[in-house]
Amino acid sequence: MRKALGILLLVVFLMPSVVFAYDVPEITAKNVYFYNFDNDEVIYDVGIDDEIAIASLNKVMTALVALDKIKNLDDEITITKNDYKGLVAANAARLGFKAGEVLTYRDLLYSLLLPSAADAALALANNLYGSEEAMVKAMNAKAKELGLEHTTYKNVVGLDSEGQHCTLRDYAVILKTALANEDFYKIFTSKTYETTNKKHKMYNSYIGTGKKYKIDYDYIFGSKSGFTYDAGLCLASIAKFHGRTYLLVIARANYKFKGQQLVDSMKLYNYFFNNYDYKDVITDDTKIIDIVDENDEVHSFYAKENKTMYISNNSKVDIVVDAPDILEYGMKKGSVIGKYSVLVDDEIVHTERLFLDDDIVKPYVFPIRAVILGVGLVVFVLICFLILCIKRKRRRRRKKKNLRK
Repeated sequence: MRKALGILLLVVFLMPSVVFAYDVPEITAKNVYFYNFDNDEVIYDVGIDDEIAIASLNKVMTALVALDKIKNLDDEITITKNDYKGLVAANAARLGFKAGEVLTYRDLLYSLLLPSAADAALALANNLYGSEEAMVKAMNAKAKELGLEHTTYKNVVGLDSEGQHCTLRDYAVILKTALANEDFYKIFTSKTYETTNKKHKMYNSYIGTGKKYKIDYDYIFGSKSGFTYDAGLCLASIAKFHGRTYLLVIARANYKFKGQQLVDSMKLYNYFFNNYDYKDVITDDTKIIDIVDENDEVHSFYAKENKTMYISNNSKVDIVVDAPDILEYGMKKGSVIGKYSVLVDDEIVHTERLFLDDDIVKPYVFPIRAVILGVGLVVFVLICFLILCIKRKRRRRRKKKNLRK
């Protein structure tokens, strides 16, 4: 059996050194979820099943259950002291709403997601569900509805609380669900907003953090940040590169530098966008192998499927074939004669069987010996017949001659 044949090398250099997956840059975040929306594929992950605090990233669920209740985003509510009670003592981020201030639900959602205002979270809870406790109950019910087994809420703000936790695997489900809502998506991807009463101007936190610490954030076009001492610095962001949309969630980044969540995120974006891309490791017109049959005719075998993968620009793609050296007489069309495997950096990523397209039949051999024997026999018979005829003719002549005498 043929164990190895046909090697495809896919080597493209965008950097002077070879880059492999284990060369992912060092970051401070302990939990990472990196995902491609277009291909529905997790590209890179670290600790995504750890039950952890995720601070104000929880506010995505707050917004999600708020949107379940809001009938009209432009309906107005009046702020009361209960909408910001206790937030100063809890050291929660606030936009600074005042009692008696009139705002719309749209104002509250923008305030909740862009600057991560805790007073917006309480105002939504009190006006839509009657209390924070009732909204927390709705958030936990929503988590159960989404099939999340490792997510539990204790408050709507995201403050550290015993028993409140989530995993990044669960959180990805929550954020993807929220982004499917047009109103949420519009808010999440907005850069700035001003409340209808003109008293509050805000911008998405990644913009403020980037400008303050002079961090490049060109890829990012929407995000939600968070921070508590238990959760560390967290950031959920979406980015575009080469026409594809990506989701990156990091948690438990070191909070000694207040812009670390953006630094870690941009390190990962830059690394993968500069060193990885989606490539066709096999296509349905790729020739896998040529095999001769016992008639010395060549049979070409091609891949039947396409396989696209997110791989390093320096990855080596090999095709290894397991097939016979010669196709023997009697093999039928449609028979499996072997298989091939696609390896990326020596790891098998795709295997497909090889099918015979034609019967392998023994050719018709003209029976020259039989013909020669047949012709010889006919000639012999003719000669014998001719000799017999001559003898008969001679007998007749002798007989006539004798009668004359």
